[in-house]
Amino acid sequence: MIGGMDAHPNPPLIASEELQPIFRLARRILPRWRLAALTSSAVLVLALVAFVAWPKEYRSEAVVYYQEGMQWTASEGGGGRRVGQRLKDVLLARGQLTKIVEELKLYPDLVKAGRIAEAVEEMRLAAGFRVSEGDIFVISFNGASPAEAQRVTSRLTEVLVGENQRLRTEQAEVARSFLDGERKRTETQLVEREGSQLRFLAAHPEFAHDEAARTGAARSQVWRPLDAEVRVPELEDPGLAALAREEERIRRQLASPTPLPRAPQDPALVAARSEAETNLRMAQREMAERKANFTEHHPDVLVAEAKVKAAMEAHKRAGAAVDAAEPTVMRERLAEVQREIASYRRTQVRGRGYVAGPTSQTAQRVVALEAEWARLSRELAESRERYRELETRQFLATMTANLAAAGQAAQIVVIDPAYLPAAPVGPTRSRLLMLALLIASVAGAGAALVAALFDDRILDRADVERLDLGPVLVGIPGTGAVLREVPKQVVRTRPVAATAAPPGSPGSPSGVRVHRLVARDPIDPRLFLVAAPDSAASAAFRVLRHRLMERGDVRTILVTSPEPGEGKSLCAANLALALGESGWARVLLLEANLRRPSLARLLGFQPPACVSQQLERRLQTTQRPWLVVENLTPWLHTAAVAPDVTPRPIFDGPVLAQCLTELRGAGYDYVVVDSPAILDSSDVNVIAEGVEGVLITLRAGRSRAGTVRRALEQIGQRGLLGFVLLET
Repeated sequence: MIGGMDAHPNPPLIASEELQPIFRLARRILPRWRLAALTSSAVLVLALVAFVAWPKEYRSEAVVYYQEGMQWTASEGGGGRRVGQRLKDVLLARGQLTKIVEELKLYPDLVKAGRIAEAVEEMRLAAGFRVSEGDIFVISFNGASPAEAQRVTSRLTEVLVGENQRLRTEQAEVARSFLDGERKRTETQLVEREGSQLRFLAAHPEFAHDEAARTGAARSQVWRPLDAEVRVPELEDPGLAALAREEERIRRQLASPTPLPRAPQDPALVAARSEAETNLRMAQREMAERKANFTEHHPDVLVAEAKVKAAMEAHKRAGAAVDAAEPTVMRERLAEVQREIASYRRTQVRGRGYVAGPTSQTAQRVVALEAEWARLSRELAESRERYRELETRQFLATMTANLAAAGQAAQIVVIDPAYLPAAPVGPTRSRLLMLALLIASVAGAGAALVAALFDDRILDRADVERLDLGPVLVGIPGTGAVLREVPKQVVRTRPVAATAAPPGSPGSPSGVRVHRLVARDPIDPRLFLVAAPDSAASAAFRVLRHRLMERGDVRTILVTSPEPGEGKSLCAANLALALGESGWARVLLLEANLRRPSLARLLGFQPPACVSQQLERRLQTTQRPWLVVENLTPWLHTAAVAPDVTPRPIFDGPVLAQCLTELRGAGYDYVVVDSPAILDSSDVNVIAEGVEGVLITLRAGRSRAGTVRRALEQIGQRGLLGFVLLET
């Protein structure tokens, strides 16, 4: 103790105690070596048979290289994994595999049974496609024979090469056809929007030089006047700003050295010129397409050039007709706009800044025209951009289709063709043997472990204590060997003398007659206190004697066991010898196991009077004395059951209780009763009612926890002194 406290609040760790569960499990496993060996042998034989009977597979492989070739689109090519996944999907498609199965007559049993889907799945499992490095891929197939593996692998390679070429050609043709249709539709839309803009300019030529309006930003800019006579520091009214922009556009149009176009008196002239411009552009595009596909002397090219020449002449004539018109309308519009601006300026209030006036119809018309011009310009720009993009894409698609047809696009090159395999796939024979041995060993150890885990046999004192059914009074060492070597013959002894009662008996109405016998060699080795008084087993029975005295010194003790063969007769005989050793007390060993008697054979004599017969006579008269035998020590008398007597069908408990009382009154200090096993019959319950204490023997390696619990449930806890464990 240090400072009133324990110096070691936690007990020290003892390795042996921590390892006890492992040792106990090992004790349960090691005796099952025969089970482990048998299981290992059976599993080894089955594994070898399975390895021999398992169908062999042969693998053939082919190495291919994915060559990109010339790329015209950004979507071509890609990483090895992406290309590999695409090629794998093409190769292992269900339709492709179905054709190969039917062509090469694979899996005939499944095909004959109409289970083509299962055959395809089997082939998909047997076929392989993996990325080796970069754009190099490996195609493999596991077949039932070397020739089949090589043939199927070669066919898979051919299918992959052909399908890749076909798919790329089809994709290029589809893309080109689609883009051609889109280009034509966009071209028609472009022509329509150009015509709309030209018609707008023909009606409103002042927008021809309006770059701000052309970008759609005219209404968001602050206007600055072109003429110095018009001086407005800042335009706050939207109507006045629109009129100012209109004035500037008209002035710029009139000031241009080549003011195009000027508003004609006849709108039909403007329409004719617009149509001539459209025809000219279409003729020029057609001529460019012909020259791209044919030579300059081709008839189609010559016809296209003639069309362009005619369209140019028509365009010149239409333009000359428009230019001949006088620009009087533009000047009239300028005068009208200036009058509207002057009207706005007259609404200005002196000294109070600018005050916006009402928006005029002219200003509203100008704002509407600007919005229309911005919309037309924006739509035309979008159509032109879309048309240029489609022209570029169509050109690339055409080049891709031409390269695919010429074999210069992405293609698959076979580097290493399929080979004829020389040996089946899988581990070698030595590895198979090692694997079989490993499986067999694991199976044997597992079987022993499972059997040990489900084994509820009692092996040591700790197993009994874990049951928590009662105390373990003592463990008797060295009893396993002698229990396995029980003598088969009964040693018969001859009575030498008889007396009416044991010496020193206080006497009783019934009395006791003793037959003294001389024991002859050999003495049964199970009688430890006589055959080996200095042995550890004899010392253990002496310890049991003291433990019983500490528990109240009961005088009538019933010795039993859960099942037969667990050493209850051995324990009863040796306990009686220990209680009467050196004259400590007079002891009577009474055998109450009428169905399976064993004391006569154990003690080596033939009973002069059977206990069963004496109990029957006690029912008729109580005047006859008890006949007992003394043959080992003068302090131990035995009343045994003759082995050849037919047992009573029902044990008479009250008579036995009365007899125990008489025998105790006849001068015996202890009466040890050897009873039947608890689960063997119900006699033990009747006998237990006439005794003071019950002692249960357990045999290590034979008694089971389940039977012990059932035995305690049958006999109950009343009068239980504890357990005696017969150890090995």
